[in-house]
Amino acid sequence: MALALDPRFVVELSGPADEGAVVAVYRRRRAVVALLALMLVLGGVFAAGRAMASGGGVPASVPTAQPVQSEPYIVQPGDTLWSIAGRFHGSDSLAGYVEALVRANEGPDIAIGQRLLLPAG
Repeated sequence: MALALDPRFVVELSGPADEGAVVAVYRRRRAVVALLALMLVLGGVFAAGRAMASGGGVPASVPTAQPVQSEPYIVQPGDTLWSIAGRFHGSDSLAGYVEALVRANEGPDIAIGQRLLLPAG
């Protein structure tokens, strides 16, 4: 396997080396390594700053509590949340009322004879 080297970076080992040139090469290499390390650190600091800055801004909206009607509804055979919502949703959207029913009754499960709290529609 042949390896091609740039002649500018090859150091002759056969003869006495000019100590001043070796020191200059050593210093240039150390400066390049230090510069690369500084760029890496600064890039990480700026990336972390951007990530932290994107965490602020407007807070997420808080769901509003729906008022509950005073009369609970007793679940009948054949009732579903959608059929109950269809009768009581009023001016609310049907899907929104189903979501409010689920929140008011702490889950989507219903059983015959269960007393459901009905959000005001």
